[in-house]
Amino acid sequence: MSEEYFNKEANIFVTIKLAGLRYTVNGEITIPGTKVIYQDKVNILEAIANSGDITITGDRKAVTVIRQFPYGTEMHDIDLTDINAMKSPYFYIQPNDYIYIKPLKQKTWGTGTTGIQSLGTLITLLSLATTTFLLLRN
Repeated sequence: MSEEYFNKEANIFVTIKLAGLRYTVNGEITIPGTKVIYQDKVNILEAIANSGDITITGDRKAVTVIRQFPYGTEMHDIDLTDINAMKSPYFYIQPNDYIYIKPLKQKTWGTGTTGIQSLGTLITLLSLATTTFLLLRN
């Protein structure tokens, strides 16, 4: 009987759909938003690169992955400058992960986006304070 179904002339087709891995990247990233990568295994570096990389004001030492579990939500910070980040269970992203790139401290303080800009802002403030002091002293 199986010969009737599996002969040379039988037309057997299999349709396979690759659903992809959906995740969201937000914060100090060039192209924020929800992305889909059609691979079965994607690490956080590939996910960030797919979003245009971290901006100059993004903190590579403070990348937060928010992951949903049946029992609730977990948040985990990853330092991408540390080699041990690859050992983290959050290094490979899961479907529907939310990746948040925190800003550098100098951006949150509003003093500049780089160390040189922050130094320039501090020198300007110091110069303003010195000028004001000298003018009020006379």
